[in-house]
Amino acid sequence: MTLERDVGQKLNTPDIWLSVLIAGAIFIFFGTISARLSRMFPGETIFQYSKTITGKFFGLLLSMAIIIFYTFISGYEVRILSELVHTYLLLRTPKEVVIIIFICVGTYLVVGGINLIARTFQLYLPVILIILLSILFMGMIEFELENLMPVLGKGILPVIESAKATSLSFIGFGVIAVITAFMKNPGKAVNAVVAGIAIPIVVYVISAIIIVGVLTIDEVKTLTWPLASFVNAIEYPGGFVENFQVFFLIVWILAIYTTFVGTHYIASIGLSQVFNKDFGIFVYALNPLIYIIALFPGNIMETFSMGSRLGYIGLAIEGLVPVVLLIIARIRKKGWYKRKEGGTG
Repeated sequence: MTLERDVGQKLNTPDIWLSVLIAGAIFIFFGTISARLSRMFPGETIFQYSKTITGKFFGLLLSMAIIIFYTFISGYEVRILSELVHTYLLLRTPKEVVIIIFICVGTYLVVGGINLIARTFQLYLPVILIILLSILFMGMIEFELENLMPVLGKGILPVIESAKATSLSFIGFGVIAVITAFMKNPGKAVNAVVAGIAIPIVVYVISAIIIVGVLTIDEVKTLTWPLASFVNAIEYPGGFVENFQVFFLIVWILAIYTTFVGTHYIASIGLSQVFNKDFGIFVYALNPLIYIIALFPGNIMETFSMGSRLGYIGLAIEGLVPVVLLIIARIRKKGWYKRKEGGTG
């Protein structure tokens, strides 16, 4: 929703799509590191094998940092949803009501466990992609290639530097450090994470090219919700559909719902494994905290600022932490390396 604006303000050129490609390659690298690390500890999540690698004390600190991060991401996602719903759908409905209802609906799926979540995500993914890409291509009626020129007008360095502004858009790949423990074939974890990150890369690149090509970089930098504004401007005279925004909001709510469910699940399963208690207890226990976090920003600008900070923190937690853990695991010969020496790896 805000990717084009965030990167556009940093870059100030139409090369947003290039910045997304570079950032995507970086996050694929970090994602594969996380997947390779998780493969070394079959059946264990990062909340479990981090203790094996670093010891109980530092493992506990790391686990709590991850849990807190995903709890804040859950609250942020709920707040963003309430902002958009309040702006485009329910103008008179208090945001608190939207937040409470959304948390309850998300909790209903989270308590169902990983299998139910996976099936639901498989169902939603094609729906989201088909509708979103269809809307984007329909909006190309006013696309102008000149709006994307010049390419690399200020050189490659500003493009690389602005790639960090995409961090929030790619945050979430770290769930592989938990999901791998439940895979039937953990050996495919690397392929899974590459495919999982490649899909949003393609969507983000197409979105950036079309939105900038239609609205221009100067307009994109000033819009609160560039994608929503783009969809709202689509007009097909005499067409059977006049309001494409309805379809867009359906897709976006589904996307936010799956994101919230995923982050809520990670935080809940983390607490369950750290304290060795029933998973369901923590699912419900986190809801009041998520609600408080969602209401913490005073306005939309503070919400965006919160998102930016979470993006940078997530880059450290999801990107750098697995790299450090992998290095330590190799030095201390933990996980797969230890079993290999024993003849069972």
